[in-house]
Amino acid sequence: MHGVCIMTLIMYENPFRQYKQLHPYIFLCFVTITLCLYKTTARNPGYQPIENNQIEIIVQEELIEEKQSNESDQFCNQCRIIRPIRTKHCFVCKRCVAKFDHHCFWLGGCVGELNHRQFVVFLFLQTFVLIWLITYFYEGCGNYEYSKVINGITIYSQEYGTFSILIVLFGFFILFTSGLLIFQLYLIGTGSTSYELNKRHKIKYLKNYPHSFNPFDYGLFRNFKIVFFHGNQLRDWEPLKPPIKEKKSQITNEKEFICC
Repeated sequence: MHGVCIMTLIMYENPFRQYKQLHPYIFLCFVTITLCLYKTTARNPGYQPIENNQIEIIVQEELIEEKQSNESDQFCNQCRIIRPIRTKHCFVCKRCVAKFDHHCFWLGGCVGELNHRQFVVFLFLQTFVLIWLITYFYEGCGNYEYSKVINGITIYSQEYGTFSILIVLFGFFILFTSGLLIFQLYLIGTGSTSYELNKRHKIKYLKNYPHSFNPFDYGLFRNFKIVFFHGNQLRDWEPLKPPIKEKKSQITNEKEFICC
């Protein structure tokens, strides 16, 4: 998609050619987007380690008993491990992913605890570049007429049509990427994930909490710090306790009432 944009801007007359001093920065922006995309797809999203001797150490009967008694149902039958809290098994990747957000079919992989920040940066840069390209395409349409009549024959402008199609196409992508970016920023700010938000009623480690309370919301600043500065280390999540609402006791007047 980026290659089509560059070829269009080079082939047809548009304001892009007038700002040659910006070309290195634009090229750097495209390279950064490509690197973010590569890091998001190639980086480990947070796969839980599988020890080969774990099944030998833990007796099968104990695992079954623990699975039946454990309210959170953290035993994974596929990976044969006890899943830490906020971990979900992805049936496409066939691995348990820490702080599982979603499996992105566009990227071909999972978005989890260790690659969430790369995914957000990729969405931000992609949205920025798409908005910038649409402004150039819109200005480029002004350099051409929609159609011309030559010797009684109406000839439609190929350049005008190309820019118009790209504006509509990229407008759709902007709605998608910007909407997803805003949604992901909301999830980070509230300390939640797409999976937890959509499947809260089915997640057993969240069922015991009030629907309006998120036990992993540590505050706006700390939530962003956890996502963007995790040091490539999986976190041991500690759910917060919901605030205890003190019932207002009915306090009677200290005066003594004497019934006659």
